[in-house]
Amino acid sequence: MTTYKHRLGAAAFLLAFALSPPARADIYGAVSAYEKKDFSAAFEQFTALAEIGQPVAQLDLAKMYELGQATSQSDIYAYAWASLAAQNGEAEGKKLADDIRPRLAPGSERIAGWITDSYTPEALSKSLLPDLQAQKPGQAEEDEQAKECKWVKVTPPALPSAVTVNREEGEVFTEFTLMPDGTARLPRVVFEFPAGLFGPLVRDLILRGTFNKRPAGSGPVDCPGFLRFTNGSWNDHFGSSLQSYPRLARLAKRMQARAAAADPSSQFIYGMLLMAAPQFGADQAKGLAWVVKAAQAGLPQAQLEVGFSLLGGLGCRSDEAKALQWLHFAAAQNEPNAEVILATRALHGTPDAAKFEEAAGWLEKAAAQGNQNGQLYLAALLAAAPPPGMRNPKRALQMLSAQPRDIDDDPVLYEIRAAAEANQGDFKHAADAEQEAISRARSLDWDLSSLEQRLAGYQSGRAYYGDLLEF
Repeated sequence: MTTYKHRLGAAAFLLAFALSPPARADIYGAVSAYEKKDFSAAFEQFTALAEIGQPVAQLDLAKMYELGQATSQSDIYAYAWASLAAQNGEAEGKKLADDIRPRLAPGSERIAGWITDSYTPEALSKSLLPDLQAQKPGQAEEDEQAKECKWVKVTPPALPSAVTVNREEGEVFTEFTLMPDGTARLPRVVFEFPAGLFGPLVRDLILRGTFNKRPAGSGPVDCPGFLRFTNGSWNDHFGSSLQSYPRLARLAKRMQARAAAADPSSQFIYGMLLMAAPQFGADQAKGLAWVVKAAQAGLPQAQLEVGFSLLGGLGCRSDEAKALQWLHFAAAQNEPNAEVILATRALHGTPDAAKFEEAAGWLEKAAAQGNQNGQLYLAALLAAAPPPGMRNPKRALQMLSAQPRDIDDDPVLYEIRAAAEANQGDFKHAADAEQEAISRARSLDWDLSSLEQRLAGYQSGRAYYGDLLEF
């Protein structure tokens, strides 16, 4: 049985990436379960990982079939998975397949091929894996979503002295809702490194940014965003060499060696470094290829990143169907950002009651883990969701009171408060909160028509039931 014990040092060395403890299937947990002789758990996890293309899991699954551990002994299944592991680069897989082959009855090799036919690299490339698209600045054509989400004007807020003096480096992956008038709503930090340093700044940047206007009558659209900070600056993204950052260079060298030795945690870190740090001169597709390996090994944040990249076409061709599969993998392991993204996808378009229930379920899970976006969006549903049974304005106000002060500039916060107050019959406070929302929205050049309609309703003693999030 393959062991990852000698690699666990890299798993602990995640800096601020802080992978969430797995709840479903990852290669570390699968090997640990096997070593504890919990063969049922190991078999289940190896199977889940083998089916998404992880070669070590495919090899170990083959060994369990050969030995009949937690399953009926089957040379055909053992041969099938060993052959697939060999096809994916596991040399030991070829040796095991060669050892089993003489024991197979005539025709068994063809049957073995049928067993794993849906999980070959070719099959997974069609159904699951990103179509990597290497892009060089100025050479790649923008797809339609990239054009819609393009910045027209950027007004960066001042960076705190802790960032500029210490020449901090970092990156933030975001998602936001772009309105037809070219303004942004609901900026949400999907992933940031280091944690908690640049996220609030990026939220402010997006809220105050101006984007391409969309055709009249079109609805809102989700946009991915990716911002880098190098040398303690918003703007110094591409000019510095790797030699200017010796700590980054040393980290990359260690992670590259461990990634090449097939350690999933290091594959994730190294892939993110390639995607995020311009000093490496690598395109995003090269970095994403390493992240995909980590995702296939079951690391939930890597699965989140693959899903997010597929949604936005970051280093790959955008593909929502594939993205949703990876996001569900991550959510099955309680990755809160994946749960929030799945909730926003459920609310796209004109959601029915079932879609609202689905979104609320994902947001409840994210909020329970302390995820800020999960709490805020859940509060919006509790304040004014169209399905009456979902509304709980008292709880919505309690959730808003627990939100950090760094989002006080977002008009949506006051919109939610106003709807919740009105839903409790306190129309005076509802109108006050809505007026505050309008004041803040005006400073951001938002289209105020929907906010003013809600204000008129509160002033007339009418509650609002509808979509405050406009996904």
